[in-house]
Amino acid sequence: LDLTHPVEDGIFDSGNFEQFLKEKVKVNGKTGNLGNTVHIERLKNKITVTSEKQFSKR
Repeated sequence: LDLTHPVEDGIFDSGNFEQFLKEKVKVNGKTGNLGNTVHIERLKNKITVTSEKQFSKR
């Protein structure tokens, strides 16, 4: 996710969004259970979500 423009405009905080994703993404029906299946990384204003398992459609 490229969040450069919203962050530069001051309407979005990429650090808070990264933390939100880490807390709210569900793996095997449980939040905060990323383990080795899902990796969330932030590099400045870009967030990368990598999954070794298929995400649900919701």
